[in-house]
Amino acid sequence: MFKLKINKSIVKFFRSVFIAMILTRIWVISLTVIFDKESKIYQRILNDSLHHYQIGLLLILYYLLNKKRRMVYRLPAIGLGIIFEEFAVVLGDLGFNTTRYYLKGYDFLITGIFVILFYIFILRLHILKRLVKSSV
Repeated sequence: MFKLKINKSIVKFFRSVFIAMILTRIWVISLTVIFDKESKIYQRILNDSLHHYQIGLLLILYYLLNKKRRMVYRLPAIGLGIIFEEFAVVLGDLGFNTTRYYLKGYDFLITGIFVILFYIFILRLHILKRLVKSSV
């Protein structure tokens, strides 16, 4: 009988994605609490053309170009978490009218559900790969 064994690196990767998403969301929300929405600092942060999802892309790019590959799964996981947290803005920059949904609450919920479904998909692929390998 085939014993179901989940790859721990996949679990750690997605755990890091969720932690990065949650910490980034807490940071963004804390900025709205710390600064008055009418203040110049808050308006400057809000209207900055550099989005944190772009930092996530840079983290992933750095990982791909780095030959030493330290922190095997953490760097791209953190990058993906930062990107997924601001997914409504990413789609808005691609031309979709979704930027207005950012920080509304359900955008984070929908993104979280998407990541969970992606996690399940990756686990299924890994299990199918192991089943094919064991049957050969």
